[in-house]
Amino acid sequence: MKRSRPDIRVIKRSRSYTVPELASLFGIRVGTVRRWIRRGLPVIDDQRPKLIHGKQLRQWLIAQRTERRIKCGPREMYCCKCRDAREMMPGSAVVTFRNEKSASIKAQCIECGTSMFRQSSRADAAHWIDTESPKKGHKPRLVASNNPLTNDTFSRSTKSNSG
Repeated sequence: MKRSRPDIRVIKRSRSYTVPELASLFGIRVGTVRRWIRRGLPVIDDQRPKLIHGKQLRQWLIAQRTERRIKCGPREMYCCKCRDAREMMPGSAVVTFRNEKSASIKAQCIECGTSMFRQSSRADAAHWIDTESPKKGHKPRLVASNNPLTNDTFSRSTKSNSG
């Protein structure tokens, strides 16, 4: 049995299918089709064998796909580990130009550090490279100051080495 999403192009809209026919049509198990029925796949009536109309099956499968789809924002990628759209870690974006029109972006998830990938047009690649600015609300880690350090171990170690 193959494990992939069903190809809705093979569904005949004017035909009614039984549960075993659908399973063989998509190359999936009969239990999967029965689970779809429990989740809300419309059947023609409650009689046995259960019949599913092709047009309703197609509409239901398309609705399931669009419901599960996660949209990424302008500076987000889909993280497979977090299973959600996440921002990338600042400075981790690597843009590779594949041809004259497309680019491939690789970055790390800001939450878990997993590698994330996204395809983009070459024109939008500059948008991905300019991600060094910190997020709103973040404070810089290094602060320049003219005040001497309170724990001045460097000056003590140089005095002991010279003397």
